Amino acid sequence: MTKFGDVLTTDEVPSSGTTILNGTGPPADALGAVGNYYLDTVAKILYGPKSAPGADSIPQSAVTYTEQGTGGNQYDGMRIRPLVPGRISALRFMRNPTSGLTSRKVSLFRNDTQALLAQETTTGESGSGWRTVPLTTPVTVAAALDLRISYQEAAGGNRYYKSSLVVSGVPALVTIQGPCYADTAPFPGTDQSGLSYPIDIVFQAGTIWPIALKSAP
Repeated sequence: MTKFGDVLTTDEVPSSGTTILNGTGPPADALGAVGNYYLDTVAKILYGPKSAPGADSIPQSAVTYTEQGTGGNQYDGMRIRPLVPGRISALRFMRNPTSGLTSRKVSLFRNDTQALLAQETTTGESGSGWRTVPLTTPVTVAAALDLRISYQEAAGGNRYYKSSLVVSGVPALVTIQGPCYADTAPFPGTDQSGLSYPIDIVFQAGTIWPIALKSAP
């Protein structure tokens, strides 16, 4: 049984018939096919086998938001915490056509440092319902990392919300900590309680390119 830190030997490399790619640095998500391995020839790290990039949304997107209200805050959000390592490939929000916005920012932040991890701007919005906004670069997150997500709304316009907090089921990969908002900036730093805003993440547990073996120094 090999483990992280073992020296790679020929009998531990995947058998013939398996495609082993190589390059310098970690493999890109788009590289190769499911089942492939990849050797970083500089760091001497073998990655693989590559897994499928399928992902699921957290329970927010399964909820119907029928209540509307007006408010002055421009960015509504939720505090979330992945319970396992994984990657966030998209943000989702429910569009309310009466808000009047056809373009808006959706953002992902670390809670502790307020660092912006990802931000996308939608265009040409119309109609109503859930919208999936793919991230240009998926974000890898550690277990128990507190995050905040937000979407822009028109100040004073109508928006969707739910008067009770949506919580994850059990077992859960991501827990929902509660709502938050901001008046003028995308980081939703003001906490609320007892309600939910319709925004969530598309989350994949684990990693597409896990480390199989790493050479000893």
